[in-house]
Amino acid sequence: VVWSAGLKSYSYFGFAREFTIRGRRVGASGSPAGEEVHVGASGFYWAASPDIAEQVTGEFVVVWNEASYEYGYDDSGDYIRIRSFDVEGRIVDQDGAPTSDVFVVSPDSYRGTSVATDAAGNFVVAWPRFSEDTGYRVYARRFDANGAPSTSALRVDSGATGTTGKPTSAGQYGARVAMTGDGHFAVVWSEGGAGYKGNTDGDATGVVGRTFEPNGSPQGPERTLNAQTAGAQQAPSIVFGSDQSLAVTWQSEARDGSGFGIAARRFARTAPCGDATVDGTTSASDALFALQTAVGTRECADCICDVNDSGAITVV
Repeated sequence: VVWSAGLKSYSYFGFAREFTIRGRRVGASGSPAGEEVHVGASGFYWAASPDIAEQVTGEFVVVWNEASYEYGYDDSGDYIRIRSFDVEGRIVDQDGAPTSDVFVVSPDSYRGTSVATDAAGNFVVAWPRFSEDTGYRVYARRFDANGAPSTSALRVDSGATGTTGKPTSAGQYGARVAMTGDGHFAVVWSEGGAGYKGNTDGDATGVVGRTFEPNGSPQGPERTLNAQTAGAQQAPSIVFGSDQSLAVTWQSEARDGSGFGIAARRFARTAPCGDATVDGTTSASDALFALQTAVGTRECADCICDVNDSGAITVV
C-alpha cells in the first residue's frame, strides 16, 4: 500500500509543505508485513496521488505527482507557489528498498497518475496534463521493466468533439490504466460538461476509454463507455480479467436516487477465431482450453469458433 504523508511546517523560508510518498507491505491476512518505508519525495514538495503495480520479479513500480515550485512573491503575496506537477516514479523491492533512482515520467502533469504492468514487468503510466490554454489532456508512456522509457509520451484523448475553441476536461478527475500480460493496455478517463469540449454522451461528463497495442499504437478511436448519459459519469477505474475482458467502474450521478452511485460495465476483448485463450495466437493451448470447457472442468467466457462470421471470437 502506498500513500502521501506529510505536514505543514514553519521554516526560514516561511510555511513549507513537506510531503513524501510512503508505503508498507500487508500480508494476506491483512496484518502489516514489515515496517513503513519511504519511497520518494522529501522537503518543500507537494507529493500526491501515488499508485503502485507489481512486476513479475516481485518488485513494485510506484508513481506519483510531485510539485515544482517557484520561489518569490506572487500577486497574492505568497512566498512559494506551485508551477506544475511532475510525474515521477521508482522501482522498489518487496521490502520497500529502492532498486532504481527516481525517474521522471513527465515534467508537466495534473494530479491523478496511474500505472499498470505486463507479464514481463514492462509498465505503462497514464496521467492528466493541464494548462490554462488547452485545459485537460490525457497522456500515457510505456517503460521497460528497468524503468527506461520505450516510447515518448503519447496523447490518449483526441479532444476532437464538442465546441471549437473551448478547452477539454479530459482527465480532470484522473486517468486510470490497465495492462494485459502480453502488453496491450487500455486507458479510461472522464471528460465533458458545461464550458468544455469533448465527450459524446450529450449530458455533463461521460466516461471515455481507448485501447492500445504493446508498442503504443491506438487500436481505434476513443469511445464513450457509459450507457446511461443523464447526469455526470466520472472518476472511472479499470482492470483486465483473466479472460482479458475489461471491467470498468465509475461514479454515476442520478442512478440510485441519491447523489452518486457506482456503475460498472464489462467489455469483451475480440481475438482471431480459434484463439480461445485470447493471447494473440492459436496454439495447442487453445485446443486444451476448448476441451476443458467441453467437459466442464473450465469455464470459457468466449466462443471457440466464429459463430456469426464476424471474423472474431464473440462473447456468449
